[in-house]
Amino acid sequence: LGNQYFFKRKWFSQVQAGVQQNTQLGIQLRIIAALAGGYKVVQSNTDLLTTAIGLAGNREYATDSDEARNNLEGLINISYERFVHITPKMKINTTLVVFPSLSDPGRVRVNYDLTASFELISDFTIALTFYDNFDNRPPSTSNAKNDYSVSVTFGYTW
Repeated sequence: LGNQYFFKRKWFSQVQAGVQQNTQLGIQLRIIAALAGGYKVVQSNTDLLTTAIGLAGNREYATDSDEARNNLEGLINISYERFVHITPKMKINTTLVVFPSLSDPGRVRVNYDLTASFELISDFTIALTFYDNFDNRPPSTSNAKNDYSVSVTFGYTW
């Protein structure tokens, strides 16, 4: 859940809030709120490259503990989108977000997402999605540091 406010020229601000769960990384529940400022490095009919920096606060509940942990993190975001509007239509979206911890020095979380969708024939699409979530110091020490997935979806628009 989020919103962006666009200033003059290529500057923007964004606010986001969300809830996450990732048992692979030992996260029973993470409630997160973030505020960032950004800049559109490239903006055209086919390309959008943005960067943003800000702060994020979260409250984490580990899978192996009843105690909650509050965290304050930096937020560094780079995002790229590519659009091709002629047949076959194509859209590529990739985002890298780095969260260096300010309240737990040395801890770094990284979220990476990549989605590519292609129009096979008129109004039928195929999409490939990949994500990787990394935490060098997950709240539950017995869990993995990476969680990743690849999926393929088919779609129809009308």
